[in-house]
Amino acid sequence: MTFNQIIALVALAVGLVNGGAYLAWWMGREPRLLSKLRPMQARWGRTTGAVVHFIAYVLVPLVIAALLGLSDA
Repeated sequence: MTFNQIIALVALAVGLVNGGAYLAWWMGREPRLLSKLRPMQARWGRTTGAVVHFIAYVLVPLVIAALLGLSDA
């Protein structure tokens, strides 16, 4: 297993776990993984803070995982 594949797996795990935390949040639960969500919402507003947090903690790791995973193919 190459270094890129290991980093891709870690990034994939981070993205999926945080995606699951968002799913729980949308279902009405307050997971601990979203501890930085409230400060971001306080700083940038409710919607913009949630979007920035989602992009940073879900989309970016998933894109990194896809890019690194495909680069070894």
